[in-house]
Amino acid sequence: MNKNDYIDTFNFRGKSYNAAMQSFPGARRLELDAILDRLNMKKAAAFCDAPAGGGYLSEGIYEKFGKDVAITCIEPAIEFGSDIQVIANVINTTIDDIPLPDNSFDGLGSLAGLHHILNRAPIFAEWGRLMRPGGVISVADVQVGSPVGKFLNEYVDRYTPQGHDGYFIARGELSDLLSGIGCENVEEDLVAVPWQFAKREHIGSFCKQLFFLENISAEDVTEAIDDYLGISRNDATGGWQMYWELCYASGQLPR
Repeated sequence: MNKNDYIDTFNFRGKSYNAAMQSFPGARRLELDAILDRLNMKKAAAFCDAPAGGGYLSEGIYEKFGKDVAITCIEPAIEFGSDIQVIANVINTTIDDIPLPDNSFDGLGSLAGLHHILNRAPIFAEWGRLMRPGGVISVADVQVGSPVGKFLNEYVDRYTPQGHDGYFIARGELSDLLSGIGCENVEEDLVAVPWQFAKREHIGSFCKQLFFLENISAEDVTEAIDDYLGISRNDATGGWQMYWELCYASGQLPR
């Protein structure tokens, strides 16, 4: 999928994605917390969310820091970004050519959006340009060969109208890209971040809407997720969880 494919895809199904996130706002909380923990943001800072989608990561930043952090959301797909509710400067542009001056941000986060774009080196080069000395970049996405990638490129690809042909992250790739723009203290980990639900049937309902799955029931989606990823009870909450994992990487620009 290239940049134009990203825009077409998420202008088409971004509203459904955002509606799912609004219906189950806590489902991906562990995924969000894992990237927030790696950002080490401080108050009175400027933060960039790219690609921002419906602003889920930015909502986490705002929840944690409030108005002390100035948030900019970069989202190529206008319809996808039109639901951003957090107080932010929203710019609809590609994430490798952002019309902002050098040294604009203290922190930048990217949550599960890079696997839609094949050539990622220009994106990281642009991000490096935008970061201030000492700024932190934190990225999370699907790793190649993972059960999550298999689910997305097989099952989701089969049932979402425009398909899903993800270019997933090779092990060490994010570290190399961060190091390539001069980041120090680079860390990379594959992290289990299961999605959480009160009821088992909510899993299929959420994923059907999130991925815009057609000609399949929510019940069938739940069973497929159990086959591909695994579903289990969460003894701590009494609810249910589906397995999910992402590769997380972070690095800091020299001061």
